[in-house]
Amino acid sequence: MEIKRFYPSSGSVYHIKGALKQYDPKFLQWDVPQDREANGKVIKGRPTRGFGNREFNYAGKLMTPEPWTAHPDVHDLLVEANKITKMAICDDWLDRKTFKGYDFCLVGLYRDGSEGIPLHTDTVPDIDDLVFSVSFGATRIFEWRQYELNIKAHSNTSKLQFLDHKLGETGYAYTTDLFLMEHGDVLIFDGDSQMQSRHGVPELLGQGGSRINLTFRSGL
Repeated sequence: MEIKRFYPSSGSVYHIKGALKQYDPKFLQWDVPQDREANGKVIKGRPTRGFGNREFNYAGKLMTPEPWTAHPDVHDLLVEANKITKMAICDDWLDRKTFKGYDFCLVGLYRDGSEGIPLHTDTVPDIDDLVFSVSFGATRIFEWRQYELNIKAHSNTSKLQFLDHKLGETGYAYTTDLFLMEHGDVLIFDGDSQMQSRHGVPELLGQGGSRINLTFRSGL
């Protein structure tokens, strides 16, 4: 495995090339949600399914997941995600003392290159500060935008809430890092890395094939 570490102003992001390229998850049955509006933009309904052992707040509504065993590939990937994360902690990639394993996974289908995710910060209050994301299928770009701003002065609110509100405004300088996510590639990033950043998957204007992304999270 080729491991690349990226250092934002806080926290860290790991890009692991081909970590799970041996897997080829079958396409699942999808319920396509309605389009929704966010920050003045219309976001296309993206087919998603949730797996795990707890409820999860996604896109403003509570999602009741299916059990891990409902899909063999998802369960196998849970085992692999836990194994890789524990290895990262043992090898001091991640500055964590304990890890109890991931307890929720959001599976998303991108039908073609025109479907992406706008830049955002994970502000869901009931998740831990560790994310494990694996991509299968067509190659896509994962964008990480690092902002230059002083958030310590805003002690009356949480860092993530402040970012989610302020980053939509102009005037903040930023740098952009692009990760080429190929079949089987993994990204692991901690909560600190999101304190002054946003991430997303840019649209490719109809180019590119379908892609499945699995994002594992661990609860508080």
